[in-house]
Amino acid sequence: GRGSAMAGNPPVSLAGGVLILAVVLFAGLTLLRTEPELLVRSETSPADAEAPPEFGASEADGLSPSEVVLKEKLEVAMADGIYRTPGLTIAGLAERLGTPEHRLRALINRRMGHRNFSAFLNRYRIAEAKALLAERDKVDLPVLTIAMDLGYNSLPPFNRAFRAETGQAPTDYRRAMIGQN
Repeated sequence: GRGSAMAGNPPVSLAGGVLILAVVLFAGLTLLRTEPELLVRSETSPADAEAPPEFGASEADGLSPSEVVLKEKLEVAMADGIYRTPGLTIAGLAERLGTPEHRLRALINRRMGHRNFSAFLNRYRIAEAKALLAERDKVDLPVLTIAMDLGYNSLPPFNRAFRAETGQAPTDYRRAMIGQN
């Protein structure tokens, strides 16, 4: 434009344009080096989504070094039983792991193949519930107690999650496992 100091001087305009181009290229290369997943979206195959990677996946499954470390921290926390915490949210878990919520969400949803945080959490809770319901020593332990001990706030959400995972109600599962058909 007329008010521009560079408008009347083509070499200065060219130098300004080259400088802007260099800054944009530098910023793009910096982003690619630090966080390639910000610019390149990885897709998981349907077969990968069916098999939960946290149960025996190798580190060669395409995770970045920061994702490998976060996944290890997440697995340790889950092995320690953090999933039993009532009212556990992804924000609360991220805070305990010392990571931003968006990183944890991306790892659980996109990289580990879970539908959402609740599905991820329920996977652990229901696995333990199945073990408890199948134990003969715990046959008199009420289903409500199991649900509450696993972090559910009431019986209906536990029953829904259990049925979604196993296809049957907790009491039916117990009968089938203990052999009291």
